[in-house]
Amino acid sequence: MLKMEKTLSSNRLFRTLLVMEPPLHRNLIRFLQSPLYASSQQPLLLCEGMLEYVAGGASGFNKEKVWKKVTGKAVCNDVLFRKYCSDTLKLVHLFLAHESLATSKINTDFETLDFAIEHKIEPAIQSAAASVREELNNGFKSVKYYYDSYRFEKQYYAMMDFGVKVDQKANLTEISTSLDVFYWIEKLKLASAAISQKKTLNYSYDTGDIDAVLAQIRQFPLGQHPALALEYHAFLTVYEDEEPGNYFKLKAGLEQYADSMPRKDALNLMDAALHFCTGRINKGDQNFIREYFELFDEGLKKGIFLIKGKLAVWRFNNMVAAALRLGKADWAEEFIQSNYHILPEDARENTYTFNLARVYRYQKRYGKVLELLRNVEYADIGYNLISKAVLLITYYELNEWETLGSFTTSFRTFLNRQRDIPAQRKEGYLNLVRFTRKLMKMERKDAKSADRLREEIAQNRSVTVNHEWLLEKLNEKAR
Repeated sequence: MLKMEKTLSSNRLFRTLLVMEPPLHRNLIRFLQSPLYASSQQPLLLCEGMLEYVAGGASGFNKEKVWKKVTGKAVCNDVLFRKYCSDTLKLVHLFLAHESLATSKINTDFETLDFAIEHKIEPAIQSAAASVREELNNGFKSVKYYYDSYRFEKQYYAMMDFGVKVDQKANLTEISTSLDVFYWIEKLKLASAAISQKKTLNYSYDTGDIDAVLAQIRQFPLGQHPALALEYHAFLTVYEDEEPGNYFKLKAGLEQYADSMPRKDALNLMDAALHFCTGRINKGDQNFIREYFELFDEGLKKGIFLIKGKLAVWRFNNMVAAALRLGKADWAEEFIQSNYHILPEDARENTYTFNLARVYRYQKRYGKVLELLRNVEYADIGYNLISKAVLLITYYELNEWETLGSFTTSFRTFLNRQRDIPAQRKEGYLNLVRFTRKLMKMERKDAKSADRLREEIAQNRSVTVNHEWLLEKLNEKAR
């Protein structure tokens, strides 16, 4: 890392360069070297100077040293430096727009078509229009297809207004259909987000009369528009969350189209299906644990959940949890060993040891659990709580009563001191501690005490972590 006497990290130009990926840095330098934009060397030298700090892993840069690289002068003129940064940032924005066009052929064709129609360059109109049509007919008809189709049909209609020879009937039906489907898909996404926000955060939004939109969609030939059908059923899994039929229609559509549709669209729809499964599981429908597991496994095989080759930690954890709840501890262990390398590097080691400890607990390899967790304190509160629960179970299973007694006391103290744990979650772990202590004190074959405790656990099962394990241990003690 470069040494700096005084550093700047809030400079907007530097912050923009800092979050850009290295390939974009290289393209930016070539862009600034182009004769079209190289009327002054200052933007190029300024970016090169700042990028030296970015490449060195710095979070800021030395203004005087960058100024000297740009001007050759030792004393920085703050007013001119700010002007140079402002002018260069405008060029960086232009570069980003250029990159966006360069990486999207259809957008380039649209811009060409717009310009050619406005200036009546008929040969360019015909070639650009043909290129857009070819792009539109290539691949799955996603929501972007309907938006692009609407844009194109509008441009095609504009050819008539500008006197371009188009010997065909006006395409108003095509314009209307593309606009309707695009609008409906986006409306369903927006309404779904509003419902989810209301459920989880109690925020309310006015998204208009969604029932009127649903009535229009039901009159539309959904079979001819898979993207709309998928989004329709995804929305209904939230809107009519007691009805599993929409989930299975969404699942069937994903099985058919997930491979061919844009990955981002597939990811959002897969998450909608998984969210429905989670809701059913939370309501006690254990059949959806297998649904969740199989759906996630299929999505992982297709690469839907990978973003830049990495799998989010929470997805990795959820998959291990689903496998363990299905009794697939050996599968979960293999999954961890085979896929830990696709976890983000900064969380890889903790996620690996944490999940391996969970697997060892289900495999009853309690000595291994202790090796991994006894002296570990996770910074993440979620990891910390689950690892402490696993340790509690481990001490119980190993009959380490003295250690368990001390541990339950310290765990309870830890929970009571934590102000950032949601109340219901805290209650779940406090109940685990409370019922475990009652189990420890209960005499063997004490049927009356066992019945009272069993009833108490049953009444609080929705707010008791690992209540299944507690009931299992209670039944063992009552025999």
